[in-house]
Amino acid sequence: MNPLENSRVYALWSEFETFLREYKSTPLAWASNLFATICWITSSTLPEPNLKIAALSLHIVPLLGYYKLKSPFGIDFSYTPTVMNNGERRPDKTSEDNDEAIVEGGRSVLHCHFKISRARDSFEIEFDTPEEVHVELRDIPLTEHQYRPDIPVLTCTDVSEYKFECIVDVFVHDKNGGRSDYTLRVTDGESDRPLKQIDLISC
Repeated sequence: MNPLENSRVYALWSEFETFLREYKSTPLAWASNLFATICWITSSTLPEPNLKIAALSLHIVPLLGYYKLKSPFGIDFSYTPTVMNNGERRPDKTSEDNDEAIVEGGRSVLHCHFKISRARDSFEIEFDTPEEVHVELRDIPLTEHQYRPDIPVLTCTDVSEYKFECIVDVFVHDKNGGRSDYTLRVTDGESDRPLKQIDLISC
């Protein structure tokens, strides 16, 4: 195995270990372990083979369900919204913590950060907005990426760089000229898994 393949295997194992640690800390894992243990102990005193099968199922089924819910080998997305302060754009941590972005003068600027799982060879990132909202990427992050501004969707069919950033300009064109609030949804297009829902707050 060459060093690159070895690095990828290590990264995948690290992702899976992180997923297992997260799962073990949930009430679901605690409850399934408790009932599985009760079934296993009971099966040693009663001649009922189905109890052992139930014990194993209580370990496996919740884990598989949590795996499907969390989709650990996918895309991690985070963003930092900005606001104008003394003529300069500054990070807006308050909005970030609330999954929001302030729209000033019909525009919001987001610094977006993506991390693609090493298990993925391709990805499709969708920016879903209502018709009053228009999204533009200032630059295509990497040469291996393709961007369709009409949808808008960022794709890659042969991933070699698993971390990248980009600046996203969000323009709000309120037909009523009011201060309506809208939502930007960032989605993993290959799995339809939502990555983030950002509330656009006009001021």
